[in-house]
Amino acid sequence: MASRQARGVLNFVASSLVRSSAAPRALIALPYSAAVRAACEVAGGPPNGFTLTESQGDCLVTLTKEHQGETVTIELIAGSETEDEEFEIPDHDHEAEEEVEEGPAPATPFSVSIVKGDTEMRFEVRVRGDGSMEVDEVTLPPADEDEEAFNEVPYQGPRFEELDEGLQAELLHYLDERGVNADLAVYITALNFDKEQREYTQWLERMQAFVAQKA
Repeated sequence: MASRQARGVLNFVASSLVRSSAAPRALIALPYSAAVRAACEVAGGPPNGFTLTESQGDCLVTLTKEHQGETVTIELIAGSETEDEEFEIPDHDHEAEEEVEEGPAPATPFSVSIVKGDTEMRFEVRVRGDGSMEVDEVTLPPADEDEEAFNEVPYQGPRFEELDEGLQAELLHYLDERGVNADLAVYITALNFDKEQREYTQWLERMQAFVAQKA
């Protein structure tokens, strides 16, 4: 017979598996229409010609595409979030709505790698709480064969926000031409939540099976 503690764990896990009405944390700050659109795009696959690659139990999610001889790769760690200090979750004072803690809305970070031959340009990007996309930095990593020739701490370049505004605009257009745009930002936000929830559900199921298993 299962111990009292084991039964308690099993009951809690079972109720957690049944209870799925919690609002997506990653979508909570988005307008309702944007959340619905994001959910639909996850079901329909990635936009802009990207191909999704993921494995059960692995939080790394990859989107790839070819663009005029270039390889564009997007990497997202499911469940990863940073605080968007400039955008706060609005306080809706309605009794019928679920209480949401006030404070900075979560932002979803991801990286974009554009490879030409043996050279690469990498962007660190995040989807902000209002659904907009913001670049944090852009770097030019050394080619594998040149790594030993570089200093131990190579120059990474300035923060994106410190670049000339004209250059910022050109780089954003450069990303847009390769399918890294607002549509993809919405998809990535929804994908981040969807993947995390699937992994969490599978984790609960494994825990349930372990606790229920006889020694």
